[in-house]
Amino acid sequence: MRLRPVLLSLCVLILVSAVSAVAQNNATATSEAGGKAALTGTVSDQTGAGVASAVVTADNGAGFTQSATTDGQGLYATELPA
Repeated sequence: MRLRPVLLSLCVLILVSAVSAVAQNNATATSEAGGKAALTGTVSDQTGAGVASAVVTADNGAGFTQSATTDGQGLYATELPA
């Protein structure tokens, strides 16, 4: 059962990397207007079930990070300044 936390950590790391790439794209599109990049998503395990209470941290590439905790279904939402 020690493998499950490692796999969960790996899934969260992959998700955070993907979120960071999306945030950069959104930030580029909205930075001229001084807006914010809205990030939403789902953290799920290898069976597809949502992971509750997972912490997702996004970085806008300019030194600002924002964390969000998933709800009971694995859903999260946060914003980053562009």
